[in-house]
Amino acid sequence: DLQNALNAAERVHGVHRRVRGTLPESAAAYAKGTPYEANDRQALFWVLSTLTDTAIRVYGDLVQPLSLSECEELYRGSLRMALLFGLLPDELPPDYAAFQRYLDVSLHSDKLVVTPTAKALAAQILTPPSPVAAPVFRSIRAYTAYLLPERLREGFGLSYGAGDRLIVSTLRATLRQLIPRLPPSVRYFPAYHDAERRLRGEPLHDRQSHAIARLWLKLLRPSPSLRGIRLRDLFAS
Repeated sequence: DLQNALNAAERVHGVHRRVRGTLPESAAAYAKGTPYEANDRQALFWVLSTLTDTAIRVYGDLVQPLSLSECEELYRGSLRMALLFGLLPDELPPDYAAFQRYLDVSLHSDKLVVTPTAKALAAQILTPPSPVAAPVFRSIRAYTAYLLPERLREGFGLSYGAGDRLIVSTLRATLRQLIPRLPPSVRYFPAYHDAERRLRGEPLHDRQSHAIARLWLKLLRPSPSLRGIRLRDLFAS
């Protein structure tokens, strides 16, 4: 509901306020000492853009391709979410075609570069927290490499050799068959179930889907070394 959405946006904004400083070294188009902050409007829209584009690409890859009208509807929905972070629609690409042009320009721009900090963070995020999670993270690493443009893949130090390509092709084929057959409690996020229950006038909390989500989060939690890193160590002014 709207109040929960506003509360969540405020929490994110509060975290972003603490992420600011100056670049410790030059990075492509940015000179050493260039100031940055997580609440920068261009940075905020870039993050939203990657989420929107990845959702469309992964759904089309692992479930079924979206039509142009469905992509348009999803993009326009993302503009409503952008409002929660202070991004006004008239400042952003007005439609899906303009959004795709913005992505293409951004991906080929010298303003998009993998810094040493970004590479270190990616290595931490893609490191399994325990041996039990290792097979899942191996697939996540390979699929991440598959999705990235080559220059960014190389910047992050991600391999994409024959073994990685075999993992990705097997993963794609398996999930295309598996996802449509999953029970709703596993296939959909808890927030989806809560929204559906709210629309039907039922109690909001879908206990089964939330319990399954907690199990997945326990498996996929960041590695202990990442949890030990403080923001001020990574983003020192």
